[in-house]
Amino acid sequence: MGILNNRVFLLILIFSFAGTLMNHYVIIFLPILMKPAYIMGAFIMILYAYLFLLNFALFFAAFYHWCGKIIQEEPASTIISLILGGFAGTWAGGLAATLLLIELTPETFTFIDGLSRLPSAMQQNLISNVVLAVAAMLSSWFALKWDEKLAETGFQAGAQPPIDIALVSALYLVYGILSLCILPLVGIVLSITDMEWSLPLFAALTPLILVNTGAQIAIAMGLYRGKRWGWILAFTAALVGICIQINLAIVYFKHLELFASAIIALALDVMTVMLLLTRNSRQHCRIVNPTKTSQQVQA
Repeated sequence: MGILNNRVFLLILIFSFAGTLMNHYVIIFLPILMKPAYIMGAFIMILYAYLFLLNFALFFAAFYHWCGKIIQEEPASTIISLILGGFAGTWAGGLAATLLLIELTPETFTFIDGLSRLPSAMQQNLISNVVLAVAAMLSSWFALKWDEKLAETGFQAGAQPPIDIALVSALYLVYGILSLCILPLVGIVLSITDMEWSLPLFAALTPLILVNTGAQIAIAMGLYRGKRWGWILAFTAALVGICIQINLAIVYFKHLELFASAIIALALDVMTVMLLLTRNSRQHCRIVNPTKTSQQVQA
């Protein structure tokens, strides 16, 4: 058995490299390039959204689907691979960002400036990436054991989704369609407000809107087909939505239109949570306790 697991090592190397490179780009290069503060702020928010998609969503999904059994079969080599791969990827990403910034802004950025930022990037990226990778692999292992326990009890979800799931699936499908419909409106608004930066902003926002559309439709289909990941994503999104809408309702309490929209969105999120927590919904998506299921089958 080797010291390193090639799959784990390469995955964390790639994500650590990309995450470090993007962090350096967001923190250093963007303020130098863009003078208007509101434009700079908009692009920073967009790039952090890409960073979240890359170094959280895709990162978690990659380790969940491709490395689920590895941590159980090779725990020692997995940990070693995560630490060494994260270390190498972070340093490579920091050096690449440094060389890129020296080429783009040689009068304001030096090699020493880039090296001085690498220790802080190492402290942040290495620990967070290793923890997230371990969490993703343990989640995959836990889901596998969960399914095995359910199979031992003879549990079988119904072929047809209950009305609770059908309603939530339809709601997320509508969210996805509305997200796609917003795209042309964003283009019109940006073209009116600022001609110089409208095209770059639209180009940066378009993939995010398309990803959001795809995610909403994927959640709807996952719920309808009884996928556990669909239920978890829908439930998590609804809880996050509740927190956001409560905050917006407080902030825009004196603005009737914005306050009303926040209350409507809050009501939809609360309804989603309640529908997902029903017994029929949880059984359809296999969010059930194997022990209690076994007792019900024996009874």
